[in-house]
Amino acid sequence: MKPWKSLSGIASWAMRLALVVFIYHRFFGIFMQFNLSGQRFWFAAGFVVFGLLLFIGGFTKNALTVIAGLGLLILSVLQLVTGYQGFTGTLVQWLIISSMSMYFLSNGNK
Repeated sequence: MKPWKSLSGIASWAMRLALVVFIYHRFFGIFMQFNLSGQRFWFAAGFVVFGLLLFIGGFTKNALTVIAGLGLLILSVLQLVTGYQGFTGTLVQWLIISSMSMYFLSNGNK
């Protein structure tokens, strides 16, 4: 069976929107508390900024999407390493987020 190549643009935008919704749900409340001394704030700020760059990059330049993918990949791997507590749902969640980020890092706006 041949792949349905016309869906690749929709699939790319679906992943982009899923990442933005996840970032909003998980980090926007922490970001809005604006606690500059906490490590959680800086992780949240990074995810919010790179999530916005990923969304805006879909409408503009390829470089924004690649930079956002790199930033999200680094942050998600850091979350994997610092929050590792065995094979849990959180581990799987960060593996999925890091693989989606790797997709945007390697493909840009394709």
